[in-house]
Amino acid sequence: TTELVAAFDTPNGTQRDLLHQMLLWKSDPQAIPGLRTLVTASQLPEVRVQALCTLDGLSTQGGLDGLEDALLLQASEDNHFAVRRHAIRLAEPRLAMSEPLARRLVEMTRDEDAQVRLQVAYSLGALGTAESGGDLARMAAATSDPNLLAALHSSLHEKNVIEAIKVSLSSGSQSAAWLDPLLATAGSIGNPEFFSDALRPLVAATEQGYQPWQFSTVATLFDRVAGRRAASSRTLDAETQRALDALIKAAEQLALAAETQGDIRLAAMRLLGSSASPASRPTLAKLLAPRYGTAVQIAAARGLVNAATPAENTAQALLAGWSSHTPALRAEVLDLLLTRAEWSSVLLDAVEAKQVQASHLNAHRRQQLTRHKDTAIRDRAAKLLSSDANTDRRQVIDSYGAVATLDGDPDRGKLNFTKHCSTCHRWQGSGHAIGPDLAALTDKSIGAMLTAVLDPNRAVEDKFLEYVAITQAGRQYTGMIQSETANRITLVGPDEKVATILRTELDEFRTSGKSLMPEGMEKELKPQDLADVFAYLRSSLPAAKPKQFPGNEPQVAPMRDDGSIRLLAMHAQIFGPSLVFEPKYRNLGWWSSPQDHAVWQVRVPHAREYRVTLDYACANSAAGDRFVISVAGQSLRGVVQGSGSWDDYRSMSLGSLRLPAGLHEVTMRSDGAIGSALMDLRSIRLSPQ
Repeated sequence: TTELVAAFDTPNGTQRDLLHQMLLWKSDPQAIPGLRTLVTASQLPEVRVQALCTLDGLSTQGGLDGLEDALLLQASEDNHFAVRRHAIRLAEPRLAMSEPLARRLVEMTRDEDAQVRLQVAYSLGALGTAESGGDLARMAAATSDPNLLAALHSSLHEKNVIEAIKVSLSSGSQSAAWLDPLLATAGSIGNPEFFSDALRPLVAATEQGYQPWQFSTVATLFDRVAGRRAASSRTLDAETQRALDALIKAAEQLALAAETQGDIRLAAMRLLGSSASPASRPTLAKLLAPRYGTAVQIAAARGLVNAATPAENTAQALLAGWSSHTPALRAEVLDLLLTRAEWSSVLLDAVEAKQVQASHLNAHRRQQLTRHKDTAIRDRAAKLLSSDANTDRRQVIDSYGAVATLDGDPDRGKLNFTKHCSTCHRWQGSGHAIGPDLAALTDKSIGAMLTAVLDPNRAVEDKFLEYVAITQAGRQYTGMIQSETANRITLVGPDEKVATILRTELDEFRTSGKSLMPEGMEKELKPQDLADVFAYLRSSLPAAKPKQFPGNEPQVAPMRDDGSIRLLAMHAQIFGPSLVFEPKYRNLGWWSSPQDHAVWQVRVPHAREYRVTLDYACANSAAGDRFVISVAGQSLRGVVQGSGSWDDYRSMSLGSLRLPAGLHEVTMRSDGAIGSALMDLRSIRLSPQ
């Protein structure tokens, strides 16, 4: 045994590992003195570490008293970081019983080596004392390293978390990366009295009054105890309850004050939504008004939902100002209403009453309602959303059926386009680019083009809705929303007339519910006139041929055994100035021009409904562009969501299409301008329903 220990002092790691194994097998007490000497006297730090770990193995596996506190203390002061780190790791079982080791652990919170501090963070939880929470908080205040913060969070427990909160607040460490998980730990402990102890240091006013971090941190704590919120709040002592009420009152005042800065307002609103105080609901409802920025309005909508305990009138409050809601707020409200069956029912009431147009619900949201688990909602949705076309408009479109049989004259069409269409549409360098991109229209059937012109409100997108803004001075502006910020809204009307209105000047802001493009174009353009316009638009398009790339072999998309059809990038016809097929990744990439588009041929054996899913990648920094997929006179639109990076692929479900039997062309293009790049597309999947 002594010869084995003597051979342990070597730089040969393979030899040390074999000796380590043999010494554990032998479990001979004679090995202990020599190993202890190696821990303190070997010139090789790797030998000192492994000798220490061998002694630990003899203690835990062989039942021998190989380690002692004095040796661990000496190793914790070693000049090599790895020896110090392992000394602390091995000392964990002894910390609660050894005051010298516990004191040494606290001293090592300021160790110069990051690896040692990481191990200290892991080991502090083993102390089992309230004071360790203060040590954790002080280490958190001195770092922004996510790995160290994660280690510190792992050492939180019921005994030390309250002290960690107190010291964090007094040391100024209010970063969300530390406080949010800290409060999550506090909130996960089910003792109601513990909730009161955790809340008390958060709600006290400071010398400078209430700080924004207080609203956020108290909201986080409420969020973490949502399931026990009512029971917890009843256990608050009178002093803590008064302090909490004062904090909520201050949040209400800041949320409504015109001079409050955006971040502070959002922090105050977060508390109002999380506190479940019925008194906060009127304040949140007021913040849905258009004089506040979209971020504030969306936060107010979410707050109303979070504060819905009970949930009566929440849906009505969200829908009350529907006509003045901007597209972003409408989308948020619809998604919130679809989270509960009772709210979905209220939404259908609004659709039935024409407060909300059926066209305001995109294909995905319609599908959520028509496939709802609640039979009553499902049946109502099928009835209300099945056909929302205006009967008069349908008759007008039918009366123009002859357009498909007429020969159009492009020259006359250009004159009519300039006279009647160029105020909102740009084509071949002429007109104003306000309405939808016409390049996406010209590859559709005559019937689809007639519907777009003669019934523009059938499926108008939110971004093309007409809004009316009336200022407190009585001036009225009309147009589509071109842009909006926290302070102002910019409308653009025909001929690209732009009006910018400060939100504080708004007296009324609402949408007509209709497209900026007016109904009644049949009064200006007869069937032959429209045939001429369509001929002009189509004749102006170059006779494009698909580009060719190695590995790109256009063909009819293959059908799988399960009946699904895969539209692979390698089988697409590729058009446009920048779109390419990348053989290495087998995807369509560099999709950066509105003229870029891809076309697939699909053969449908018999009429049926298909669910459409994309397989794509998009860096988070490039996300947000819109796209449209068209086939058989139908379209599905979507917004590109970030997948992380260009190497991270994800799936996106767009909704469903019902395709008739036969051969069809599926076209995918951007729906408007592209910021940098639309996406890297690997495939489109059509799954039978």
